[in-house]
Amino acid sequence: MGINKVGAKNLSPLYMGMNEGRTMYHKMATLEDYGCSVQEVIRVMQQNPGAPLDLSAMAKIAAMSRYHFGRVFKEITAVSPIHFLSAIRMQEAKRLLLETDLSVTTICYEVGYNSQGTFTRLFTQSVGVSPNTFRKWKQEYASGSIHELIAHYLEHPAQGLSRWTVKGSIHAPKQFRGVIFVGLFSSPIPNERPLSGLLIRQPGCFDFPAPCIPRNAHLLAAGFPTSTSWSRYLLPSSDDILVGSRRCSFDSVSGVLKPDADLTLHPHTPLEVPILIALPLLLRD
Repeated sequence: MGINKVGAKNLSPLYMGMNEGRTMYHKMATLEDYGCSVQEVIRVMQQNPGAPLDLSAMAKIAAMSRYHFGRVFKEITAVSPIHFLSAIRMQEAKRLLLETDLSVTTICYEVGYNSQGTFTRLFTQSVGVSPNTFRKWKQEYASGSIHELIAHYLEHPAQGLSRWTVKGSIHAPKQFRGVIFVGLFSSPIPNERPLSGLLIRQPGCFDFPAPCIPRNAHLLAAGFPTSTSWSRYLLPSSDDILVGSRRCSFDSVSGVLKPDADLTLHPHTPLEVPILIALPLLLRD
């Protein structure tokens, strides 16, 4: 698979959203040039997620020093190379759980882990449920539809009382027809259960309570077309989802998310980490 040059069209949403407010060491044009090298490293990760690949090996592929590569990679993707590799491995584990009959132990080794205990802990932390539970969802929800999820959520909406309120609006391409999950996370990686979140049926305004505000708050959203099958919700594909992210802060007096945290959804790019958390099924809890 060839690597296309990464231009402002692909890099800008990621750079402007996830990295907003951070100290940046390189100019935008320079990062666009580095994007090709970073994308090549990601391609190698995806080609064989279970292969041993440390920071030195990644830097060699990118033709950079370890220190320089690590800093450039994080500026472009908002996460470290090791965290990105871990996300790709967990995404592959999700695929194997859904599409094969391999045991959890075998899958653990296939994706590069030597300890099933470590693998299970990381998977549960990243996805929100254990590998065995995730696999069971394949049978439980295989014949379901997004319309059933919407009906369930509208019947049992998220509840909560808090002095903190997350307010804003989500913008999406005019042709988008689907549902959008928006959640408050403590990191730029959409893993672990969100601190709070909401399912909305179309782009527009949102408003939900937050139990607490992390030091590094991130508002993340994912849009799924209404035609998406349950398997796509369990294993989102870059081909059919829209994503948006932004660092955010809260007004300590009003307890409301600052208004500059509105989100614009864009197609998931190769430079963004996979969506690991099982959305939006976790809204059933």
